[in-house]
Amino acid sequence: MKIDIRNNELSRLSEDQTRFSHKALSTSFKVIELLPDGRILVLEDYYQFEYIGKSNLYCLNRDLEIAWFLDFPYERVKDTSNYTSLTVKEEGLFANTFDCTRVKFATDGKILQRKSVK
Repeated sequence: MKIDIRNNELSRLSEDQTRFSHKALSTSFKVIELLPDGRILVLEDYYQFEYIGKSNLYCLNRDLEIAWFLDFPYERVKDTSNYTSLTVKEEGLFANTFDCTRVKFATDGKILQRKSVK
């Protein structure tokens, strides 16, 4: 799979030359991570991210369609609820919010653990 990033757009050609693309939803791409199964984790810039009440960290399927958004780590969404970093390690997937909450999450987008790292 080949992925090009230009003008805040991901695109790829399938084996049969079908073109798939995805533009940033609200801001700009900050981190893009390819998962072993071909799905893509996308973290958009948190500052002024506004997209139908969803978080700025989401997963794209192989057709570059949104598979899921990572939930906010709080019951009540705040200005500091969006994610500022994304880390992929052997022990799991991690994301941090602006106000220092770190979440561990699964490849299906479910939050497994929340922790304050202040």
